[in-house]
Parts: sequence; C-alpha cells; structure tokens
Amino acid sequence: MFSEDILGRFPEGTVDRISAVLAEDEERTAFIRKAVESELQRREAIIAAARKPEPVKAPMSKKAVIRKAPAKKAPPKKSTAKKVRAPTKDR
Repeated sequence: MFSEDILGRFPEGTVDRISAVLAEDEERTAFIRKAVESELQRREAIIAAARKPEPVKAPMSKKAVIRKAPAKKAPPKKSTAKKVRAPTKDR
C-alpha cells in the first residue's frame, strides 16, 4: 500500500506527545501519515491560490471610454406647511 519510506528525527518528547493523543486502536505511523497529508494539502492550496492568474483585461481605446453622465439635481422639496393667504383690503 505504501511505496515510499522516510526516516525522520523529532525533538525530544514528540513521540510521547503523539502517543498521548492517539486513538485507542490508532498506530503512531498512521497518525504521522495523516498529519503529513493534512499539512501537504494545506500548503498546496496556498500555493495554488497564489498561482491563480489574474483575469486578462483587454486594453480600451480612447473611443471606448465610457463617461458618466453628470448627476441630476434633485427637484426642490415641496413644503408641507399650509399656505396662508395674505389679507386683502376688501376683506
């Protein structure tokens, strides 16, 4: 099933730490394989995201430049106050 061997050295206490977190029926080598595979997938995703090319934008000619229309002025607000007539001489 596994075709590649690798020998690695770990800082003192690492094997004990791994043993402390293993599931009851889990082997240390299986734990290490899973940890390596998980880290490889994480790093490969980072690299793939960094390599993702930006979309190519076609150059625009001067004629193709779209200019925004000037903003329209808002109509004046209508007063909600009641209009009062000024008194006239004949009233």
